Amino acid sequence: YARYLRSVKASVKHLRFQFDLGHPEDQFGKMLINVLRGVNCRNLVALDAMWSQTLCRPLMPHPSDYFPPYESPPLGKVKAFQEFLKVLVAAAPNLRQAMLPFDWSFESTSLLTQFRYLTELHLKYYWIFSVLSQEQLTALLKGLTHLKKFTLQLRNRITPGSLHELQYTMESKSIQLLDISGCQGFFLRGMNMPQLQRIWVSRPRWSGPLIILNEHSFIPRCVYYVLVEGAPALKVINSYRLEENWTRGLSGELHRTLRHACSCQKHLNSWALM
Repeated sequence: YARYLRSVKASVKHLRFQFDLGHPEDQFGKMLINVLRGVNCRNLVALDAMWSQTLCRPLMPHPSDYFPPYESPPLGKVKAFQEFLKVLVAAAPNLRQAMLPFDWSFESTSLLTQFRYLTELHLKYYWIFSVLSQEQLTALLKGLTHLKKFTLQLRNRITPGSLHELQYTMESKSIQLLDISGCQGFFLRGMNMPQLQRIWVSRPRWSGPLIILNEHSFIPRCVYYVLVEGAPALKVINSYRLEENWTRGLSGELHRTLRHACSCQKHLNSWALM
C-alpha cells in the first residue's frame, strides 16, 4: 500500500498511525518517511501520530532486543520521532491539527514550533526524565502564534526539591480553549491569555512523596486569581459558565467548582499535597 501511494503521488490530507517509529525490525519509521517524501503532503491538515508503541508488541521489551547497550529505549524512540518531524516539517508546512505523545526535549520542541499554522494541538504524555522547564513551555507557546486550542497532558517528575519548578506561567495571544486537566505536577503561577474563553483544569493528580505544605513553604497560587489577572475574556471554567461580574469576587458556585480544580490552601482544605 505504501508503494502504491508513492506510485500515484497521492495527495494526503489526514495522517493517522499507531506504531513504534524506532523499532529496527519493523522499520515503520523508514517506511513512513519514504511515504512522506513520495506523496503530496502540501494539503495535509490533520495529524494523529501515536509513534511510541506498536500495539502487537510489548510496551517495554528488553533493551538488548533492539537497542544498543548505551542507549535506553525511550531515547531511541525519541530520535526516530525527531527524524519523522524533520521530514514532516518540510513536507507538510500547512499542518493545522496535531495530536501526539511528546517528550519535551529541546530539539522536539524546536521542531514542533516550525509548524507555524497549527490551530489545534494535543500533546499527550510520554516518558520524561525531569521536570518540564518554563523555558520549553514558553518557547512552544510563543512559536505557535496561530494556536487556538491547546490540550496538555503531562506527568512531571515530583521530588520535594522540585516543587517550585512545578509552577508555570502560560502566555499566548491566540489560544481560546485550554485543557490542562490531564496534568500531574503542574501548577499555574501566572497567565497572559487575552483571548482565552474556556479552560479545563483539575487539581493536579499527585503521584509522589507526601508533601507537607508548611514544611516546604510550597503554596500553590489560587487558580481564581491567576485567571482574573491573566484571562479577561474567560467565559467557562470546566462546565461552569461564569457570571459577568465573576472577577469581582468568588460566588458560591464558582467556589465549589474550584474546590475540585485548585490546590491553594483555601480550596485544598488540607495540610498536605497527596
